[in-house]
Amino acid sequence: MKTVFLFVSLMLSMAAAAQSYGSVSGTIIDMEMNGEPLLFANIELKGAQKSAQTNLNGNFEIAEVDPGTYILAISFPGYETLEMPVKIEQNKRVSVQRELNAKSIDIGAALQAEGISKRQISGLVSSSSR
Repeated sequence: MKTVFLFVSLMLSMAAAAQSYGSVSGTIIDMEMNGEPLLFANIELKGAQKSAQTNLNGNFEIAEVDPGTYILAISFPGYETLEMPVKIEQNKRVSVQRELNAKSIDIGAALQAEGISKRQISGLVSSSSR
């Protein structure tokens, strides 16, 4: 009788200790390199305090995530940051396939922010084209 009680207690405690998690995985593509994998991009699951980096194939995985809705942030230096909602469900894997584009820089706006006038910018452009 003791053995049966011990066995049942052990099974119940194992079931109580086992939580059901979900996960998110996927591939990030570099649109500046004609669809090549983006290596070492940062992946953050906001609200879950979990993160990962893409590998040499652009793949990533974040496992053991409590079920819920989170924001998945994908970033890489010099590229636009992409944020998207993801819903993690018990015992399921969310698959993400996304592309990142390089940031575009408005040189005129940057120079104006530094106090250089439009007239000076026009002078720089016209003198360099001679």
